[in-house]
Amino acid sequence: DIVRDLKFMKQNYFENANKPGRWLAYKLKKEREKKILHQLQDELGILQNNEEEKKKIALKYFEDLYRQKIIETDKIDQYLKTDRMSSIEEEKRNILNREITLT
Repeated sequence: DIVRDLKFMKQNYFENANKPGRWLAYKLKKEREKKILHQLQDELGILQNNEEEKKKIALKYFEDLYRQKIIETDKIDQYLKTDRMSSIEEEKRNILNREITLT
């Protein structure tokens, strides 16, 4: 498989050695093809090929992703009032506060 790829690469380089513009255009075309989204799945699970539908799906996805959620301050206060962080024992506190060494 690797031998075949190397052989093809050498052949391609040999054929297009004096034509850098053509070779570069070929490489750029391949890179562009890799980045294209050919299908997107909508919320019903149906694959969409149409450009307009793909734009709508992407727009809806990012709107939902970045929409500001309503934050209830009561829940935040209740969470902060609970004792989530138990106190650290004196011995562990001393270990954490010790100077950092390489050994």
